[in-house]
Amino acid sequence: MENIKTLNIVREHLDLDRKSLDTLIVPTNIILDYLEDYEIGIPKEYIKDGIYGVKDWLRKENLALSFKGNTYEEEGQILDDFAFEQWESLDGEDVYVVMHFYLGNPYAKNYRGEKYMPIVLKFEAGTNFYQVLDNISLEEANIPNVLLNINNSSYVILPRIAYSSYFVFNIDTGYELYDMGIDIEEIKNKFNNKLKIRSRKL
Repeated sequence: MENIKTLNIVREHLDLDRKSLDTLIVPTNIILDYLEDYEIGIPKEYIKDGIYGVKDWLRKENLALSFKGNTYEEEGQILDDFAFEQWESLDGEDVYVVMHFYLGNPYAKNYRGEKYMPIVLKFEAGTNFYQVLDNISLEEANIPNVLLNINNSSYVILPRIAYSSYFVFNIDTGYELYDMGIDIEEIKNKFNNKLKIRSRKL
């Protein structure tokens, strides 16, 4: 039986025309467009129970939870927060990610209904979903960014989806200033407060 894909069902419930007041916030559509090719869907018999049904399905497929995270607690630089879990087979060959959007309610008791539908993705062995999310910021041409020219050096600042920090690159050298990102206060200090960015809000 063919799996039911839910990404575009969830997309219909997102306010994609909403404009962020923040300069460096990743639009949800960019994230969904990037991930759509990895979606495998959910077997019909498990979809009615939402995230809990998906977990039962993955356990029956002999997959185990590897790690989980959410952009709300990490203060990710995105418009719509989501939670995710990475599941893997014992041999590490199968990597699945289950994600669902909070849609304004990070503490909901019961994530059921179309707008909370889980989205199931499958990646190649060795994939880490945190890196996938960083790749979206680094690879997508439409990611919001800020360009600065200070002391004859050019810099680009990119938001990170799963972290409160930002990528900062020296365009002239191609080098990243901080390997693991840099938070906004560090950026403002680095550039003598010449960069003005609002603090992130849900």
